[in-house]
Amino acid sequence: MDSKEVAKNLKKEWGRAERPQEHVAKGRMALLAGATMISFAAVFVKISEVAPAVSAFYRMLIGGLGLLTIALLRRERLWNGWPTFGWQVLAALLFAGDLTIWHRSILLVGPGLATLLANFQVFLLTGVDLLLRRGRVRPLRVLSGPVALFGLWLIVGSDWGQLDDNAKLGIGLGLLTAVFYGSYILTLPRTQHTQGKKSHFANMTVISLLVMGILAGGMAWEGVDFAIPGTLSLVALLAYGLLCQALGQLLLYKGRLLVEPSLVGLLLLLQPLLAYVWDLLFFAKETNLREIAGAGITLFAIWLGSRVPSLKPKGV
Repeated sequence: MDSKEVAKNLKKEWGRAERPQEHVAKGRMALLAGATMISFAAVFVKISEVAPAVSAFYRMLIGGLGLLTIALLRRERLWNGWPTFGWQVLAALLFAGDLTIWHRSILLVGPGLATLLANFQVFLLTGVDLLLRRGRVRPLRVLSGPVALFGLWLIVGSDWGQLDDNAKLGIGLGLLTAVFYGSYILTLPRTQHTQGKKSHFANMTVISLLVMGILAGGMAWEGVDFAIPGTLSLVALLAYGLLCQALGQLLLYKGRLLVEPSLVGLLLLLQPLLAYVWDLLFFAKETNLREIAGAGITLFAIWLGSRVPSLKPKGV
């Protein structure tokens, strides 16, 4: 498939007629629920006390096996032809790249700033929406993304003037994570085969296990130990895989099929906001008025942008 055909397919997918409002409402709820599930990722990773690469591997393995069990019980088909599998491989490569680069960014700049930078995906998704759905994205929704990110920046509160070379590299990796994350989200609808019964669980099973295989290959190459240190780590990793990957990613996937890119990018900003809240509740993180104000600004921007309907195309 050449670049022109890929662009044509993307425009067909993202630039199609407006979705029925009831579908948009269902997609919005699925995305909000998915973002909430995934927001617990940092909690489980911290409790598990294993290296980031190890937690990422078990997230995909456990989540993939959970999805596989459901897919088999529902008798969903795992194989839907080479074209669909090709898109699934691309999605898996993008998500594996997202996890790998994000974890390296965390080591250099910390989870707060790394997560903030990864969520610059909102600009990529909004840009695609503006390009392929010209005249149908309201300015207020476009503005909501930068406002929400400003609120997240207030929460992170990085001292930009004191950054060293490693921190600058971490920032670059965080922004590259956003490109991988946004590209993964844009690719998801193409992984769904169009013939016969929809197979949401089977589709996410294949993607999850492909990512697991890619991560396992990288860990074996680097000589990373796959061992789980104890019972608490095992429980945390089980929750991480089943809640964040199996349930969270499935909800994100289903919501993405019903909602335009600009709204997807905005609603996913709820994930780093809730991660900050869980840090306050579970790990007694110290906070201040600036961070609380940032949380309020982010939440308001997400709510405002999610309530703004798209403009209808002319002639409709």
